[in-house]
Amino acid sequence: MASVFCTRLAAFATGTGTAETAAQNVTPPADAVELISVQMWATAKAPAPAESVMGIGKLKGDNWSNPPYEVAAEIGSAHLGAIGGPFAPQPRKWPANLPVTPNARIDFTYEPIDALADDGWVSAKFKWSNVKTGQQGLKRVFSREVPTSTTTDSSVTIRDAASITKTYFGVGAATVAADDPGDYSITIEMTGIMEHPTTQMNTQLIGIEATSGLEISYLEEETVDLTLQPQVSQITPAVTLTETTALGTAGQWFYGFEYVPRSITFPNIVQT
Repeated sequence: MASVFCTRLAAFATGTGTAETAAQNVTPPADAVELISVQMWATAKAPAPAESVMGIGKLKGDNWSNPPYEVAAEIGSAHLGAIGGPFAPQPRKWPANLPVTPNARIDFTYEPIDALADDGWVSAKFKWSNVKTGQQGLKRVFSREVPTSTTTDSSVTIRDAASITKTYFGVGAATVAADDPGDYSITIEMTGIMEHPTTQMNTQLIGIEATSGLEISYLEEETVDLTLQPQVSQITPAVTLTETTALGTAGQWFYGFEYVPRSITFPNIVQT
C-alpha cells in the first residue's frame, strides 16, 4: 500500500556570515524510496535593522544521486527602527519527486544570502513516499547573493537539462529608509533554447512611511516552458538586472531555475 509521510530536520544555526553551513543529517526512513518535496523555514535569532533573511538550502553528499537540488527561503526583508522584524510568508513546498535510498544519510546545508550579525535558525520538513509516484523528477539551482549595484550575472550553469519549467527572482533590502521603495526586473538570456531564448521577471519592495517599519519583499516564481535544443544539455544564462526605482542603499538580488533533467539516477532499491 502506498504511504506518504513527513519527517523534520530540527532547527540549526545559519551562522553569522554568508558561508555554507556544516552538513546536517537527513536520513530517509526505512521504507522511503522517493523524496516528494521539501519545505524550509529561516529566521533571525535577534533581528537587527538593515538585515534581510534570505538563503539557499541544498541536498548533497555521496548518497544524494541527483544534484543539484536547491530550495530558497522566503524573503524576510529588512526593517527600520527597534520595532518589528523580518516578515516572511508561509514557506512554499518545493517539489522533488527524486529517488532515495532508505536509511542512507543525505546531507543538507544552508547558505545565507544576507549575513545575520546575531545568527539565525533554519529548519526543514521532508515529504517521502514508500512507492514510486510516477511524477516527473525535478532539479533546481539558484545563484547566490549579487549586490543590486551589480546589474549582470552569469554565475549559474544548468547541467543535464531537457527543459526549464520555472524561474525565480528575489531582492532583499539592506538599510531601510522612509519613502524608499524599490522596483526591479531581470532579463534572462539563454543560448541553446529551441524557440524563445529570453524571459523576464519583476518584483517590488514595498516601502515605509516614517521612522520605523518593514520593507516587504517576495520571492517571485514564474512557470515557463523552455526546451533546450536536442544537442544542448548545458547552458549558462546571462541575467541582467534593471532598476526602475532603486533602493537608496544597495541590497542583494538572486535568481534560480527549476528544470526537468535529461536523466535521473535511480539507486538500487528493491520495491516490495
